[in-house]
Amino acid sequence: MKIIADANIPFVAECFSSIGEVEVVIGREITQAVVADADVLIVRSVTHINSGLLDKSRVRFVGTATIGFDHVDTEYLSRKNVGFASAPGSNANSAAEYVIAALLEIGHKHRINLEGKSIGIIGVGNVGSRVAEKAAALGMKVKLNDPPLQRQTKDPKYLPIEELFDCDVITLHTPLTFDGVDKTFHLADKKFFQSLKQKCVFINASRGAVVDSRALKAAIQTNLLKAVALDVWEDEPNIDSELLEMVDIGTPHIAGYSLDGKITGMIMIYKTLCDYFGLKAKYSIEDFLPEPIVPELTVNPYDGDEQEVLWKTVRKIYNISKDDHKLRDIIKESAEKKGQFFGALRKNYPVRREFQNTKVLIATEKVDSRLRGNDKSKAETIAKKLAGIGFKEAEMVGWGLPHHYIVGGLKPTLLEWPRGRLDFSSGCLIMGVLNVTPDSFSDGGQFFEPDKAIEHGLKMAADGAVIIDIGGESTRPGSEPISPEQQIKRVVPVIKALCKEIDVPISIDTYNYEVAKAALDSGAAMINDITALSDERMGRLAAEQQVPVVLMHMQGAPQTMQIEPKYNNVVSEVQQYLLDRAKRAEQFGIPKERIFIDPGIGFGKTLEHNLLILRSICEFIETGYRVLVGTSRKSFIGKLTGKENPAERIFGTAATVALCAAAGVSIVRVHDVAEMADVIKVVQAVKKSD
Repeated sequence: MKIIADANIPFVAECFSSIGEVEVVIGREITQAVVADADVLIVRSVTHINSGLLDKSRVRFVGTATIGFDHVDTEYLSRKNVGFASAPGSNANSAAEYVIAALLEIGHKHRINLEGKSIGIIGVGNVGSRVAEKAAALGMKVKLNDPPLQRQTKDPKYLPIEELFDCDVITLHTPLTFDGVDKTFHLADKKFFQSLKQKCVFINASRGAVVDSRALKAAIQTNLLKAVALDVWEDEPNIDSELLEMVDIGTPHIAGYSLDGKITGMIMIYKTLCDYFGLKAKYSIEDFLPEPIVPELTVNPYDGDEQEVLWKTVRKIYNISKDDHKLRDIIKESAEKKGQFFGALRKNYPVRREFQNTKVLIATEKVDSRLRGNDKSKAETIAKKLAGIGFKEAEMVGWGLPHHYIVGGLKPTLLEWPRGRLDFSSGCLIMGVLNVTPDSFSDGGQFFEPDKAIEHGLKMAADGAVIIDIGGESTRPGSEPISPEQQIKRVVPVIKALCKEIDVPISIDTYNYEVAKAALDSGAAMINDITALSDERMGRLAAEQQVPVVLMHMQGAPQTMQIEPKYNNVVSEVQQYLLDRAKRAEQFGIPKERIFIDPGIGFGKTLEHNLLILRSICEFIETGYRVLVGTSRKSFIGKLTGKENPAERIFGTAATVALCAAAGVSIVRVHDVAEMADVIKVVQAVKKSD
C-alpha cells in the first residue's frame, strides 16, 4: 500500500509506515502526478481534493488531519467510493488558545481591559465553542451566532448575526461555503464592517475568503476597527502584504498548529484508515506525544495587574508576537517569492504545546516588604482564569523564589556529573575560549605554545570562567581541517596541565572522535561539537563517559560556510535542527540536562541571520534545553562597529553578552573573561533587583 502524506504532519511517516510505504510531500506540491500510483492520501487544508487531483489515480482513501474539510469535494469521493475521514476537534483547542493569546496581546497593546467586554463568536463548532468557554473564563460577555446550529437545536443562545454587531470583539470561526442560505464567502464584507460597533476588535482564524480583504482594509483605513488579528488570508500563500502591514497581529495560518493538535489529528486519521482496511492499529497518541516543554510554571500574581499577569503567563507558553514578527519578514520578499516564504513558515513551524500541558503554581505570599500579607483573592482569581483558559490545575504555593516568572521542572540550577559541576543558580555562566592553534581568527596564535596556553587557561579561571574550552583546530570561515594527530599533540598537554592546577571543567572543542577520546582520557569533562554529533561515535562516547555535550548548528563546513548562506527562516530552521540533534543525543543515552544547544553565531550565517537569531534567542531557551551562545569578537560585530581587529570588539561583544544573560542563556563562550564577568554581574543584579 502506497501512502502519500503531507510533510507538515509530524510523525506521519513513522506512524503510517506500520501499514504501508509512506512518501512525504509538501502539501502544496501534492499534484496529480504525485498521487497517480498512491492508494492512500493524507493531507492538510492546503491540498484541495477534487476530480482534478484524483481522476487518474488509484487512491482508495483520503484523510485530512484537520477539523474542517471545505478543501475536500466529499461528493466526488462518495461517487468514486473513496473512503474519507477528517479529524473533527483535533486542533480546535489550539485554535481557541490562539484567539485567547491574540486577545491578551491586543489588550496589552491597546490597554483594553477584557473583563466585562462583549465578544461575538460567529461559528460555534469545535473551535468557536472552545473560544466561548475560554472567553467566559476571562470574564467576557459571550454572544453566539451559528445559523445551522440554531436551526438544528432551536437553542435561543444562538442569536441573529445582527445582535452581535454591538460587541466589543468579533471573532470568526466558520467553514468556507460558496452558496446556499449559510454561504460564508465574503461574509465579512463592506456592509458587515460598517455595521460593527465603532472601534471593535476583529479576529479571523477560520478561512481567509470568509473576509473580503478590500472591505477589511477600508474598515481599517477609516478607523472603524480598534485592532485586527488575522491568521488566515485570501489567496494564500500569496497574501496581501499591504493588509499585513495594517493589522495588529498577522500570522501564517498556524492557529491550529500545536503539536498536540497535529498528532491528535494524525492518530484520528490513522485509526480510521486502519478500520477502513480491516487492519489493527499499532500506535496511539501516547506513542508520539513528547514530554511538555514547560511542565510547570511558577507565577507571581502581584507582578502587574490581573490581565498583565495572564498575558505574561500565556506568553511563556505561546508568544503570538513571535509568529507575527516572522510573517512580517514576507514584506521584504519579492512578489514571486512571497508564496514560498509563507509556505516555509508553516512547514518549519516550531514546536508549540497547548496550555493543558503546563501546571501553574501560584505564589500566594507577596515578596515586596511593603506588601506583606496573604491577600489571596487576586491570586485565586488569576488561578481560576488560567484554569479556565486551559492550563492544568493551578496550585497555590509559598513564594521562596525570585521575583520573576520561573519555568520549573526543566533545568535544575545545579548540573552535576562524574567529572564536574556547574551551578546556574546565579544566572549565566562563562566558558573561556582557549585556542591552541597558530591561525585562530581571534588571537592569531597567541596561545599556540603550551606554556602560554596553560598560563592563559589559569588566568581565565581566575577571572571567572567556570569552563575552559580548548580547541586544537581553527574553524574560522575558510579554514582547512588538520589531522587528529596534530590536534591531539596540541591539546592533550594543555588539558593534562590544567586539570592538575584547577577544578574548572575542561571542554574539548572538536568534532573528531579520536581527538575527543584522547581529550577525555586526559581529563577533559565536556565535548563541544560544532557538527552536533554528526559522527555517531561522538554521541556514544559522550554517553559512555557521562559527559555533557554542546551541539552547535553550522550550515556547510568551515571552508565554505560563509559563501552565500541561505535560509527560508533562519530561526525556525536552526531551532528545528538543534531539536532534532538534541533528541538524537538523548537516543544515544545522553540525559537531557547534559545537553546544551548552540545556534552557531557566525557559522554559515550572514549579518542579518546572526541578528535575527540573537533577537529570537528566547525561542531557543524555550525549547527546554540549556543554551550556549558564542558571539565573542566575531566578524558580525566588526561589521556593525567598524572594528576590523577582533581584539577591539570587546564592547560589541559585551552588548551581545548582556542581551544573552538577560534573556536567560545558560553559558556564553568568550575570549575576554574578566570584562564579560563584570557585564554579567551587572545584568544579574538588575534581574534580581526588587
